[in-house]
Amino acid sequence: MTPRVPQRFVGLWHRRLLETPAVRDTSTEVFWLQTPTLYVDLRVPLGRQAPCEGFAGRLTVDGDVLTWQRWLDLSPPSPWPDVGTMHGEGDLLEEFGVYQPYREVWQRVAHGGDSLALVWEGEGAGRGIWVMLGRYFMWALFRHEGLSLHREISYGLRGEEGGAWTILRSSEAALVGTSLADRYHISMPKAALGDCLLCDRGTGQRMRWRPHA
Repeated sequence: MTPRVPQRFVGLWHRRLLETPAVRDTSTEVFWLQTPTLYVDLRVPLGRQAPCEGFAGRLTVDGDVLTWQRWLDLSPPSPWPDVGTMHGEGDLLEEFGVYQPYREVWQRVAHGGDSLALVWEGEGAGRGIWVMLGRYFMWALFRHEGLSLHREISYGLRGEEGGAWTILRSSEAALVGTSLADRYHISMPKAALGDCLLCDRGTGQRMRWRPHA
């Protein structure tokens, strides 16, 4: 079984500040949704003047040292592992880079409600990670569409009583304001340990998402 992430890190986090020797950034919208097992992270530059960044995978914690294992990544692999030391308590944390000089300030904006982490494994490079906390969700979906690999990371909000899955931010600008239900028929499990089945409304492709324990 995957080691559980301490509760002090579980939640939906919004980055307030990035500082490096060359940059001070308060405008990029960054959301990190951490469950007790898996996470998804999305970074959308102001005005989309640069490519979006985003990644997803498993977080390992050793005291104050956190390592983000990037199973899916919109960017090419970095020569440096994604490792930081985290300081602070409650809903405000400061992260300092171990292998690269940076400081990030994170504010937790949600931490209540049930959480769920699902994974999908398709053909070839097709993979997905879908995390939920209360009404919030984020997913990273790398999926073959014809001869190309569609790569999407989105953050959104689920309606009351299983309503629309509205995308609030996405690496794909055209998806903002749409619902996952516009593209997929979603059959959620009645129990946290059940599978979730998605069926593409256009192609009929079925994707079975399994809980990650």
